[in-house]
Amino acid sequence: MANLSYDAKKDFTPVSLIATVPNVVLVHPSVEAKNIQELLELLRKNPGKYSYGTSGVATPPHLSGELLKSMTGVDMVHAPYKGGGPAMADLVAGHIPILFDVLSGAASHIRAGTARALAVTTSERVASFPGLPTVAESGVPGYETWTWNAIFGPAGMPKDTTEQLSKAFQAVVAEPDIQARLKELSATPVGSTPEQLAALVDSETAKWKKVIDSIGGLRRD
Repeated sequence: MANLSYDAKKDFTPVSLIATVPNVVLVHPSVEAKNIQELLELLRKNPGKYSYGTSGVATPPHLSGELLKSMTGVDMVHAPYKGGGPAMADLVAGHIPILFDVLSGAASHIRAGTARALAVTTSERVASFPGLPTVAESGVPGYETWTWNAIFGPAGMPKDTTEQLSKAFQAVVAEPDIQARLKELSATPVGSTPEQLAALVDSETAKWKKVIDSIGGLRRD
């Protein structure tokens, strides 16, 4: 984004990465594709014909879709929504054929059969849907995305305060009840140090800058 009013690295103090959540590639049951390779074949035969919905511009699902496009050369049109709920509603209704969503929000629709899941976007399969392959193992090696949730403080937060807060969050995430609840939501509990979260911010920034630059930047109209 060209005119942000804040610096995502300088204006926040990393505290702890709480959890990661896979994104998932979904299609309406009427779509012929039963797996990622069949979807890619369908898109290659019909460039620009199919749209994919997401929870909005610059969200992890949006970037997941753009990464798939950049790695495979397929052409599909982004249809941004104001949240995952409206996007899912339109997929279930058949108004859009493809949806990239956070797995925790899509899980009930997958189980109900109102949306067909083709693959998760993480490098490994998830325990909540062990039969669902990854995009990488479905023929797009190296593909990996996820949604992550973390705790940050304001810029310049004292180091001892940061470390104390981080240890407290790590302890909470390690509690069996919290672990179980996060896993029920298809999330992977983490609980990291401030340094580990800072390293993640750096790696994610570098990774997604390349993808965003490749599509000419992002706009929120």
